[in-house]
Amino acid sequence: MSLTKAEEPSSAALATTVHQDLAAEQQAARDRARAVQRRWTIAQIAIRVVSLAVVLSAWEYLGRNTNPILFTYPTAVAAAAAKMIASGELWKYLSQSLIVLFAGLGLATVFGIALGLIMARFWVVDHVKARIAERGVLRTIVPLIYSTFFRRYRNRELARRYAALRDLPERSLGRAYVAYIDANKFGLPGERGAISDLIVPHDLAHVLGDYGTEPAEEVLVASFSAGHRVKDPFAFLMFVMLQFHLGLRVTPGAKAERGYFDPAHVLAAIARGAELNIDLTARWDYWTDLAAPLETVRRRYNVSPRMPRAATRAA
Repeated sequence: MSLTKAEEPSSAALATTVHQDLAAEQQAARDRARAVQRRWTIAQIAIRVVSLAVVLSAWEYLGRNTNPILFTYPTAVAAAAAKMIASGELWKYLSQSLIVLFAGLGLATVFGIALGLIMARFWVVDHVKARIAERGVLRTIVPLIYSTFFRRYRNRELARRYAALRDLPERSLGRAYVAYIDANKFGLPGERGAISDLIVPHDLAHVLGDYGTEPAEEVLVASFSAGHRVKDPFAFLMFVMLQFHLGLRVTPGAKAERGYFDPAHVLAAIARGAELNIDLTARWDYWTDLAAPLETVRRRYNVSPRMPRAATRAA
């Protein structure tokens, strides 16, 4: 019993010594790490300073040996800046530039954010995402950019598939779609100069709803689509208000217009679209309906006859 009690202080002292040694080693390791970090930071700063000095020296040397009309050098820039600051000339011209800068930045912020929100919520974005998941980014984005902005994309296989719609019965939805494309000289998807086939559901909304392509009619077909759109329908209305009423161009497919948003006609088109039993913008497989008679498809999706066309600008 006495031996055990005698060993207890020795064990406690040993544990304390081990703990102190471990703490000392940990502190030494931290000190070494900090020293390495300091050396690394100093080396990085030195590299930056030396690089800047080399660049400025080379700039100074080349500038002094070059025609000043074509190229200048740092000391000349510094001397001219000091002179302009002293005379007040710099602040005069700088204030003019800053006014333009901040005015442009403010306008870009306001309209850019609004446009970004609309585009992020627009139905085409859902189709682009679905196509990216199916075909990949490059096989989706490259054709979309070339067909939308440059009108130079060509896909012979896709063009043949849409051209085959000309062989459908005369009163079919497919033939009505081709007639709409030909009447407006748009070009079938896949043909050079035509826009992406992602827009086909919008063109078919024109056909099913019996809407034209004049600015007032574009406002109404967008309102019609907003009526049956399940997700973010207000994006359609924001789009046409900017594009066809406020004169702010937000699509490369049409020029901006003013004064075509007529609330009474818009509300009627929304109500008409709300009667549909399908969202035509949400991955509708229109290929299953193109061979059917146009009137049959209208009855299938509960598209009612439209009101007389709005041919004039809003009051």
